[in-house]
Amino acid sequence: MPDPRSGIKFFTLDEANALLPKVRQQIGLLREIRQRIVGLQARVDIEELTAAGNEPDRRRIEGLLKTIDADVQAFHKALEAFQALGCELKDLEKGLVDFYSMRGNDVVYLCWMDGEESIQWWHSLDSGVKGRQQID
Repeated sequence: MPDPRSGIKFFTLDEANALLPKVRQQIGLLREIRQRIVGLQARVDIEELTAAGNEPDRRRIEGLLKTIDADVQAFHKALEAFQALGCELKDLEKGLVDFYSMRGNDVVYLCWMDGEESIQWWHSLDSGVKGRQQID
């Protein structure tokens, strides 16, 4: 449920678990785009190191840079779509995602990491993943 005062979406455990298929899909998309960007940047680096100032090499590098720019824009758009889900991506590499929730009167994070079947952990807002505690 969104809190109109803060703009933060609060999730029940069931709501957060129901969102996991979409979260997994978005993480996969973000990783795919990031991998393309890293690969293209490596190609640019190699081209720049081996180019002897040839015009064809410059055109090829400029083409790669335009592709990288388009992929960076696609990454930002995918990240905005992820953020619109209401959860927070903490670490793309690990697939670490937090969902605001209430535990009694306290605001906490429900914590999920890629590879986990469902959300089984929570932690305080200031403890981070190291403070994860199993949900009773």
